[in-house]
This record gives sequence, structure tokens and C-alpha cells, in this order.
Amino acid sequence: RPVTLYEGICDGCGKRLEYDGGAISAWYDQLTVSELMQDSEWLEINGKHYCPDCYEYDESIDDYVPKKKGSK
Repeated sequence: RPVTLYEGICDGCGKRLEYDGGAISAWYDQLTVSELMQDSEWLEINGKHYCPDCYEYDESIDDYVPKKKGSK
């Protein structure tokens, strides 16, 4: 029978959220994915999800923003 699984995918770079050294990358519910994203320092910004490599702190607005394409 079909089973629905959920992944966490970075909207910036397409990186997949992985757990347990990459052994697990899909879960049975969205809540687990959201909790693991928070534990892994991923952020939700304007309804999109970003891995730690794809967001930065903007002092001018005192908040995190997605990195511009091509910036490191």
C-alpha cells in the first residue's frame, strides 16, 4: 500500500535535511520534519525553508534573510 513520507528540502540550494549521519532523510509526518529542521538550525523565512548555508543575519533589519545567489 502507498505510504506518504515527508522530506525537508532547502528552498535556497535544494539540500535535503538528513538525520543520523544521512541514514534518514524522510519521515512520516510534517511535524517531525519541522522539529528536526529547528534542531539542525534550519530557518523558515517568509514561508520557505533554508539550511544554515543559505541564510544570514541582516543587521539593518535585525533579522535573518536568505542569502543572495552567489554570495558565500
